[in-house]
Amino acid sequence: MNESPSVFCATPEGDSVCLYVCQDSGINGLLPEVKDAVTAAVKEYYLATGEAPVITSGYRTLRHCAALMADFDQEQLEQLYCRHGYPSYIRDIVSARKAKGSALDAEEVYEILRQRQEGYISWHLAGGAVDFRLPQAYPDLLRDCLQRHGFSVLDETEAGVPCWHATKRGLTPQIIRE
Repeated sequence: MNESPSVFCATPEGDSVCLYVCQDSGINGLLPEVKDAVTAAVKEYYLATGEAPVITSGYRTLRHCAALMADFDQEQLEQLYCRHGYPSYIRDIVSARKAKGSALDAEEVYEILRQRQEGYISWHLAGGAVDFRLPQAYPDLLRDCLQRHGFSVLDETEAGVPCWHATKRGLTPQIIRE
């Protein structure tokens, strides 16, 4: 992760209204409608509060998702990826861990994800989601701004991930295998 934040969007006056602190491809890989909507939401929030929200993740590759998933325990995997059923790739990761007797590395998880027969895994893969660092002030207002601009917002802190996951509504799921 790039530790030095760069400006993601700004007001006409040049004020930074959102900071982006992840890999460069993360912002460039967002779908244009997602980038436009998140820009509008964070500008609205900034103009109301003066606080610049921080995006910690945008577009991700399947390898990046695999590396993150390799670090999650079974409970976290289930909380984050089993909201709408129990996908085969989670069953395969859990089974492979049991067979190995230890955690899988990122490459092992990547191979499971690449070979899966179903499941889109994450909107990050399609450029349809961004993660926000929890705002210091007015968290409900940021959630409201994102929702007004077409995002569903999930608080992932319950799964031990310190962020809000915002997915643009109305996108078509895709299975991405790289």
